[in-house]
Amino acid sequence: MADIDAVAKSVVAPLAATVTGTKVVRDAWRLDLSPDEEYVESEVALERLQFVASALGGLGAAALPPAAGAIRSTSTITVPLADSDGGSETASLTVTLFGPGDVRALDGAQVIRRYPTPGTATAEETVLAHIEFDRPEVPWAFSPAPAAGAPVRPWLALVVVPRELVEWEAIPPGGSLPVLHAPLDELPDLAQSHLWAHAQASRNVAADKPLEVRLSPAHAPVNLSRIVSPRVLRDSTTYVAALVPTTDAGVRGGLGLTGGTLDPAWGPGSDDPVRLPAFDRWEFSTGPDGDFKELALRLRGVVAPYEVGRRFIDASIPGKPLRALEAGEPGGKQVLRCALFSPTPPRSPEQAVAETATWPDALTKDLRQELDRAGVIERAAGGDGEAPEIPDLPIVGPRIYAKLHRGVASVTGDEDEDWFAELNLRPVSRIVAGVGTRVVQKDQEPLMQSAWAQLGEVEAANRAIALAQLAELLASRLHARLDALAIDRLVQVVAPLSSRVTLTAGTTLSAAVDRSATPSTVKLGAFRRVTRPGGPLARRADVGTRQRAGRLVADDSGLRDFTRVYANPEGVAAISAEVLRTFDRAVIAEALDLAPETVLAQLETATSKLVLGGLASHLTRPERWGAIDTTFEPGRVFTERWGKRLLRRSTIPALEAVRAERLGPVIAGLGLAKPASGTRIGTELQEAAVRINDGLIDRLGPVLPPGGGPVRPGGGPVRPGGGPVLPPGGGPVRPGRARPDGIDRIDVRRDRLARQGTRIDVGELTRIGQAQGRERTEALGTLGAQADRKLAPVVESIGGIQLAEIREAMTVLVDPGGLLQIAPVPHRDRLSVTSAQLTAALDPRVTVRQSLDGRLRFSGRLAERWRLKPFIAPVMAAPRFDRPMYRALDDYDRDWLVPGLGLLPDSDFVTVLSTNDEFMEAFLVGLSDEFGRELLWRGYPTDRRGTYFHRFWSPQHDEVLTPIHAFSRTRLGRHVAVGGVAAPDDGDDRLGRAVIVVRSELVRRFPDLVIQAIRNQGTPEDPVFEAPGSPQQTATVLFAEHLEPDIALVGVDLSVEELDGPGWWIVIAEHPSATRFELPGGEQAAPSSPDHLRSTKPDGAAFALDRLHHPTRVAFEATDLVVTGE
Repeated sequence: MADIDAVAKSVVAPLAATVTGTKVVRDAWRLDLSPDEEYVESEVALERLQFVASALGGLGAAALPPAAGAIRSTSTITVPLADSDGGSETASLTVTLFGPGDVRALDGAQVIRRYPTPGTATAEETVLAHIEFDRPEVPWAFSPAPAAGAPVRPWLALVVVPRELVEWEAIPPGGSLPVLHAPLDELPDLAQSHLWAHAQASRNVAADKPLEVRLSPAHAPVNLSRIVSPRVLRDSTTYVAALVPTTDAGVRGGLGLTGGTLDPAWGPGSDDPVRLPAFDRWEFSTGPDGDFKELALRLRGVVAPYEVGRRFIDASIPGKPLRALEAGEPGGKQVLRCALFSPTPPRSPEQAVAETATWPDALTKDLRQELDRAGVIERAAGGDGEAPEIPDLPIVGPRIYAKLHRGVASVTGDEDEDWFAELNLRPVSRIVAGVGTRVVQKDQEPLMQSAWAQLGEVEAANRAIALAQLAELLASRLHARLDALAIDRLVQVVAPLSSRVTLTAGTTLSAAVDRSATPSTVKLGAFRRVTRPGGPLARRADVGTRQRAGRLVADDSGLRDFTRVYANPEGVAAISAEVLRTFDRAVIAEALDLAPETVLAQLETATSKLVLGGLASHLTRPERWGAIDTTFEPGRVFTERWGKRLLRRSTIPALEAVRAERLGPVIAGLGLAKPASGTRIGTELQEAAVRINDGLIDRLGPVLPPGGGPVRPGGGPVRPGGGPVLPPGGGPVRPGRARPDGIDRIDVRRDRLARQGTRIDVGELTRIGQAQGRERTEALGTLGAQADRKLAPVVESIGGIQLAEIREAMTVLVDPGGLLQIAPVPHRDRLSVTSAQLTAALDPRVTVRQSLDGRLRFSGRLAERWRLKPFIAPVMAAPRFDRPMYRALDDYDRDWLVPGLGLLPDSDFVTVLSTNDEFMEAFLVGLSDEFGRELLWRGYPTDRRGTYFHRFWSPQHDEVLTPIHAFSRTRLGRHVAVGGVAAPDDGDDRLGRAVIVVRSELVRRFPDLVIQAIRNQGTPEDPVFEAPGSPQQTATVLFAEHLEPDIALVGVDLSVEELDGPGWWIVIAEHPSATRFELPGGEQAAPSSPDHLRSTKPDGAAFALDRLHHPTRVAFEATDLVVTGE
């Protein structure tokens, strides 16, 4: 740092003892740039970039060198194959790649940057020209594959030749490129062409991914390729840069020819001059000696004099009808502060007085009266019409700016409190608004062209609106005639429109008639013709009939009810007794073989049966059906109803015994069924089954004889479910042997002993008693298994039936013919529509607007406001211009933007000015007011109340905070904000924002330089802008603009007073992302020839890294550039 400071102090001399020093460092990479300031080639800092010697991939990376005499490389594709039996094989295909001789032109969209910029007049001579491509593989895309170990040479090179040595040939037949003729000794040695091309990838983005991934299209925004020219530039020279092929085949291909070799396009022994096709070309010129650092060190920090940014106005003679000011009367000399002005205070009392001078109140009042005169006359002429002295001509008075935005015809408000009065009554404000008028008049053609382009479909919409206005006018005349028609005739007259006349929401007149008791026939023209009072039918009728015909459709209460209740004719559903009595009984008696005296009784009985036959229809009428009960369970209902029947006990013991024997298994099975689980009926069924089970065992089980009989109980064990086991006594009983007493013979004819008189095998049953749980369930299951008909499966299957299926089955049962599916005729009410309701629905103010509304699409709020208007109004458009209007003002006259810059003594300086919100607001209001007049003159659909210009300094942000018609009644300058950021107030005034102004050859050569206000974290003698643990503190940049040719303006979100405080420095730096490559300095390397650079680096990546230019920045202490007090 010390040596750089010494250089700075030795070069930059103090100005009037106010400039303490300038700091120059080569660390611009450490600048903290906002996203809007980042260079388009990438969005990363340069120290995180990586240079690559070649970026070929795919087939090109695996290509083989061309065969002898060939000009194209080949590549072999091998694909593994496998079959279903496990066999494997490979298939190969050799493909031929395009070579340099196959290229006829290069897509211009691939070129994303040329340096120096085309047309540059003062380029640095210390840098290397280069060209950048969007795709990272472009320099090698058509290069032949090299031999093993050799570098890939690019198929293109950038040659730079002095313009006076170049000749251009017209495009040859069959070619598409211009042809360059250049001396052989002005072209570089192609032996080092591999050093001139490299690809660039980012380390910041996806740093953890391989290089080939970062070079892929997935990361296209941050990768590119570049070809550098080794030409050593000389100062004050104009050069031609051309992108040309490096091989003979490439030259022939660019010329539209075929053939050629892979030999260099030029070299020793080539024709002189060399004939080369140019895939791209541009021109630039170098300036006098000096790079960024040298030009930056020429900058001098200066304090802008008071006169800078101010215009001095003689307002003493405003012109008739206003009087002239007397000598010495205040307000004769006034100061107009322009868009940028010096914060330096006035140097003399006269300047201080003029700085805030205004006209006397009397003269201001006279001006107000003159401005209001036209409005007063117009109001007088329009009041009672008695103004014969006023000619029938337009009344033209002095201009009232923004009167349509304010919605008044005269100046209202106080000039000290209201922007509208201040703008129109203060001379300096009127002058600024008038400048806006002049700017619009100068640029009216391009502005109108842009305005018409923005109009879109508004013209078509207004044409439709104009036709709608005509339709509403004509239809209103016809609509007025409808008031005299009665409702019946009115319905008939509007019948053709009945399907489009809406009575209520979603109901048209046609639908209402169809659903009413009024027949649709009354709408027909034929019915109207037949029933018309003067028709043939009416003429042939008597007077009474004609009178009734007039009330055929409607009476005093409205449209009539034509409903006729339907009744079945005699004999369809039944025959009444009166009709039966008229029948011939003898004939019926003979036909039916009945006695004559019984015929009537028999017929009445049959008729009553017909009436009763309607019972099913009666029961199944839709109104008698209820909604499906979702809690209904068919299985449980079945169990409950059948269970109650099964549980009924007989009062006769013998019958109950038989019933228990026959129904016991059924009861047990039903009690164990799933639908009975957890229900009261299930519990009762199981208890009854237990009682029956144990009763059957007691009644039908083994009988133990009494103790005194011949058969005695044995002492053996007792088998469950039976009696005790008798031990054998005596010998076996055999046929023919006498039986002991007490033993009866039982006939055994089957394989088991049958229970006489019962179907239940009691021997299989188990006594339940008080048993519970599983033992109880198993015992009941044994009983239930002996039922002949088991109900449990039936009940469980019933439980799975859906209710909708039951309902459908019931419908089929009671109505097998499907007669009930025929919808009944609904009841129809009278058509309740009145003449007033119908005429209101036909009102053209409703119908025409509804039709138009369906064709136009508005935004929500705009549509509502448009519909509420009492008449159909055309659509008003307000074009919008986002161009920063300081540029238009600068094009008109720079002395209205920032006058007096020529007062500064140096051509290379840095200073600080202040913005003027009052000027900006008055100028923008004047622009919109004048452009509204221009739109009206050109027939543009506008109400002249639009805010057409929203930006003065910033190209990104609106600086008019609200539309002009919505401005609050506050001082001029309170409705705008520089850069869209409202500045804080200082009492009655709003503090202007500081603007850093740099005028220098540095700006001309480096239009992308970065200017910032940075807080110093060190001392004034040794500034530190970024310390460990303390990041750089940079003021927000509100706008950064370039005034051609050599002025840079940068507005920061600081007031001049804040910038003049301690710690703020103004830093000017090369853009850290604008990549440049420089010549070697000192002992690093020297050109082998006066014109081209040679290098010993192994590849293009190493060459680019070696020649990469390190950006520089220079800093000025802000207090040296501002004087805010004496």
